[in-house]
Amino acid sequence: MTVLAVVVVMAPAVAQSPVGALAIDGRQGDQWGWAVDYDTAAAAREMALQGCGPGCSVVLTFGRCAAYAADQDANSTAVGWAESYDSAAGARQAALAECRSRGSGTGCIVRVWGCNGPVVEEDLRLNRATRRQVQLGLRSAGFDPGGADGLFGPRTRAAIRSWQSARGARSTGYLDGPQVEALRGRGARQSPASTGAVAADAGGVEVVFWQSVQNSTNPADFEAYLRRFPNGVFSELAQNRLSALRVAATAADPASRVRPDETCAGQAAGVACWMEISQRPGCYVWNPSPQPSETVAWTGSCAGGKAQGTGTLTWVHDGGVQTNTGGRLVDGEFNGHWVTRFADGTVAQGPFVDGEPNGHWVIRDADGDVAEGPMVDGERTGHWVHRSGSFIHEGPYVDGKRDGLWVARMEGETVEVSTLYRNGERVR
Repeated sequence: MTVLAVVVVMAPAVAQSPVGALAIDGRQGDQWGWAVDYDTAAAAREMALQGCGPGCSVVLTFGRCAAYAADQDANSTAVGWAESYDSAAGARQAALAECRSRGSGTGCIVRVWGCNGPVVEEDLRLNRATRRQVQLGLRSAGFDPGGADGLFGPRTRAAIRSWQSARGARSTGYLDGPQVEALRGRGARQSPASTGAVAADAGGVEVVFWQSVQNSTNPADFEAYLRRFPNGVFSELAQNRLSALRVAATAADPASRVRPDETCAGQAAGVACWMEISQRPGCYVWNPSPQPSETVAWTGSCAGGKAQGTGTLTWVHDGGVQTNTGGRLVDGEFNGHWVTRFADGTVAQGPFVDGEPNGHWVIRDADGDVAEGPMVDGERTGHWVHRSGSFIHEGPYVDGKRDGLWVARMEGETVEVSTLYRNGERVR
């Protein structure tokens, strides 16, 4: 409830913006927990702490994009984290700059980065006509942007912050997709002449196209919009609508569900298959390497016969427990940044794309030994660094096998021992 002078009015309901969080350990920050797209800050912080483990604390709660960087040098304690309101690239640059300001800077890398649900303003690719309509919308709502010239200067940013605050949203001065749509709609209603002018340019064509498909129940209409306007103002809304329609179609079409011959029942160990969730009959998750007598539990939701969204996966086999937290399941497959904790104390974390590890991964065993480097479609590919105490061993992988010149050395010493590998075999 909002009180203004002596008049009591009900504040309009404002959808909770998704929230993310970052937790790191108390030493170098080799261990971290990451969460994005959670409904509340408390839920995001809890998931980040679970992903990081004992001795960790939350250092950042963010609404838009954020990044975390750390120095790879085992003797360094240089770390940096940052949030950006307008771009993921800005968050990465700021995190690297912060890390480098705390150490030599030579070994700082971005370990993890990401954005919460709403498209950040930089990715909306707003043209000047669209920006003019936003400014007209601000003016009609009582927030003066200092003119409708299509340029977002200090006065426009201040007007956006005030408008966001009045709506109960986070006051950043930068817009997401739904906010742009709301202001453009208001500007169009208040200024028919300006709407006609906008319709005369490319931005107007996009608006007309979007208005013609926005209430459609045919996925092909949104696919057509995204092909024509891949970076359009409404591209995020189109993607969300398309995903919802596909999930609904899967749920309604028995042929799109998991077939009996695709499930893990009766399959040999190690053969990729769809595993039924123990407490959710008829709901499946993709298992790339099932183990004998393995079971899986899932705390999230299911749609179309497959696990969906955020939650915790718990795998049990041979008395051991493995958990996966932090990311998101899309049609039963891993996507986003996940943290896997194995029964032997090993912790692996990094990003998945369509069920396969892709991007920078860090694997730490129970003794504190660390291996980190890039994964491509589930295989170690590229330069990896292995650390065991002060001993460092680094070199290239190709398709999961050591291939090329590897160097071994002690931390702080210049003496190196080189070993040549070819297809995983030592040559010399």
